[in-house]
Amino acid sequence: MKRLVISPHDPSEFQGGTERVVYAMLRARVRRGEEVAVITGSERVIDGGASESRGEPGLAVHTIIREPRETAEMFNRPRPRAEFERIFDAIRPEIVEWHHGATLSFDLVRAACDRGAKTVMFLHDMWVSCPRHFRIPPAGIACPIGTDRNNCVPCAQIDLAWPEPEVKHWIYLYTEAARAELCAADVIIAPSRAHADTMQHYFSDLPLNIQVVPHGLLDYDLPPAPRRRGPVEPGTLTIAHFGNLVAEKGVQDLGRALGMFRHPDRVRLEIYGSELQPGVVDELRSLCPAARVQFHGPYEGFRNIYDKIVNCDVAAFPSRAPESYGLVVDEALAAGLPVFASNRGALGERVGKAGEVLPAGDAAAWARALERALLDTTYLESLRDAVPARQRTIDDAVAEIDAVVEELTSRG
Repeated sequence: MKRLVISPHDPSEFQGGTERVVYAMLRARVRRGEEVAVITGSERVIDGGASESRGEPGLAVHTIIREPRETAEMFNRPRPRAEFERIFDAIRPEIVEWHHGATLSFDLVRAACDRGAKTVMFLHDMWVSCPRHFRIPPAGIACPIGTDRNNCVPCAQIDLAWPEPEVKHWIYLYTEAARAELCAADVIIAPSRAHADTMQHYFSDLPLNIQVVPHGLLDYDLPPAPRRRGPVEPGTLTIAHFGNLVAEKGVQDLGRALGMFRHPDRVRLEIYGSELQPGVVDELRSLCPAARVQFHGPYEGFRNIYDKIVNCDVAAFPSRAPESYGLVVDEALAAGLPVFASNRGALGERVGKAGEVLPAGDAAAWARALERALLDTTYLESLRDAVPARQRTIDDAVAEIDAVVEELTSRG
């Protein structure tokens, strides 16, 4: 079955969470013997626009580059759509997977449907419901609830220096484009129940029937984690925190929690990731000056830090963001670590008895839970014993996606 995949970026240009998941899915398909065509967008702009193509085993990647006038507020872009249609007509795919539209055009699901393909729409983040992507408004602005979009106006005006009536009309058009894409898709997939419920809430008048298919581990062949008894360093709790380092991920809350410990000198915090907000690690250190904080900087992929993470006791992810999935939870569990995760979004769905789900922003609650892991080795070992021996992988997700698509499209 010929498949065409729409991705926001070629990973050789940019790798965010969506790109990592998409290309892990593509590699899983190549391992299954499939050949897949990919259309990506780009942050580059070229006078008149352009297209580039490259190949790698099992994949043909076509990048559509915008022209300068095709800016972010132009979410429907005729030239990228026409280029998509040209590539579609050359390939004639039976299945089109849509993963994001911000860098291309917000009408490609409908374009694929018009040409007779079955369409699968993946909801990786909040962009379909929020033109500023993440539904994390600045101070003083609250996101609207349900189908209301009125509070989006002052938030969008941060980027759009237009009169209020024009911004309000633009938000209406954007929302209508999102609704039309959702209604056109044959199958809609979200990576977590929390994200599926959230997106349904924002389009509560549409019966979306969102299917939940968790990603699982992107590194599908990691070695088994060691089964350890007791802490790595006797008398010390070694905490791992990894991923992008920004305030929304609760980095400062972790610092506040460690600063409340009765024995902060018995804590070692190992931090890995890109400091997307400069100074956030220094601020964390200032909040827990007696704790031993080691910042290791960016890492290319989890496989590159796996041997370091397995030598920690627990992982902590106190995110304040409405996480749609949270790959770090799977990765920490794969390293044999109990996970302490916030109750914001999807992080807590996969913790089970192998950790604790704690209120986002409540540093005192995080301090109590993590200090218990320091002082009560029986408690720490009970959490570790609950970590599953095998983690779900992206290969499992791809097989489930195909089963879901086959079942739902065969009914039509």
